[in-house]
Amino acid sequence: IGKTVWKGFGSRYFFLNKLYSILRTLQPDIIHLEQEPWSLIAFQTVLFRNLVVPRSRIIFRTSRSFDHKLKFRRLTRIIEKYTYQNSDFALPLSQKAAQLLRQRGFKKRMEVIPNGVDTKLFRKRNGALMRKSLGIDSIFTIGYVGRFIKEKGLDILLKAVSGLSQDFRLLFVG
Repeated sequence: IGKTVWKGFGSRYFFLNKLYSILRTLQPDIIHLEQEPWSLIAFQTVLFRNLVVPRSRIIFRTSRSFDHKLKFRRLTRIIEKYTYQNSDFALPLSQKAAQLLRQRGFKKRMEVIPNGVDTKLFRKRNGALMRKSLGIDSIFTIGYVGRFIKEKGLDILLKAVSGLSQDFRLLFVG
C-alpha cells in the first residue's frame, strides 16, 4: 500500500507513507494484522490505530510455534507486549503457537485456525513416480520447500551439504 523500509528483512519492515492516512480515511472497525506480534509493522499498525481509530479492534495472526531467539530481542519483546496489550483477538496457526502465545503473556481470546489446503491439488501421490519424473530416483536427495529468504537458513544448508562426500541432489521448491 505504500513505500516500505527493510522490506527484505522478514518482519522488520515498516511503512514510510500511506498506512496512517489509509487508517484515518477508512476508519476500520476491525484490523486483521497478518504479521507476527513482535514485528515492526505490528507496532506501527497498533500505534497508528491508537492515534487514529482507537475504537478499532485488532486481530493478529501468528505462526510462531517455538521460542526461537529473535534479533533485537529486547525491542521485539517490547513490541510483542505492546501488541498483546492493544489487540483483541489472536489467530494462531497451531496448538503449539497458541501455547506459546499463552507462555509469552497473551491473555485474551484466541482461536486456532490452520492454513487451508486444497486437497484436490495437494494429495498423496506415488513418490517413486515423482522421484523418477524429477530424475532423482537413484540418488540421495535433500529437499527444501519454502520461501527463498535469508531467514530460512538456505545458506547454512548449502554449507552443510558442501561437506558431503557422497553424490546427492538438492531439490528446492519455493
